[in-house]
Amino acid sequence: MFASGAALPLVGYGISLGLASAQLTGTVLPLVSEEISGQRSAMQSTVRQIGLAMGPAVSGAVLSVSLVMILPAQLESQGMVGQQAAKLAEATTQSAGTNINQLYMQVDSANTIDAFNAGIAQATQISIMVAAAFLLLGAMRVWQLRRSKQQVRDQRPMLPGTNN
Repeated sequence: MFASGAALPLVGYGISLGLASAQLTGTVLPLVSEEISGQRSAMQSTVRQIGLAMGPAVSGAVLSVSLVMILPAQLESQGMVGQQAAKLAEATTQSAGTNINQLYMQVDSANTIDAFNAGIAQATQISIMVAAAFLLLGAMRVWQLRRSKQQVRDQRPMLPGTNN
């Protein structure tokens, strides 16, 4: 159920990143002189590639830490003993969630399964909020670049017979 509910926002997220990448290049490169535009283009591409590698790594780390912090408390709230709850949370984190189906078969209480689902959902929400915060920071920076580009354009002297 969660996977189908999360699929559409994640597809939108991926498409948005693809569309934003081209716009970022178009926004940044006109701000530099032609003599160093190749260097700037390479730097922008390198930073983008680093971001593409670091983004999932940071998001995965936040999810993992969130699971370790949230899942035991959720399970304990349903009466699962502290050590048992910690083991279940640790097994889920260590397996990167691949053991979830097996855990559902081992757990005998619907309340425990609901608590498990709530803990996973809450950890996922935190991870998505962190990713959204980084996207917001990026959007704010692009907006600042557009403003500075407009200010540079406004300060250039108009050449006769051109639209500049």
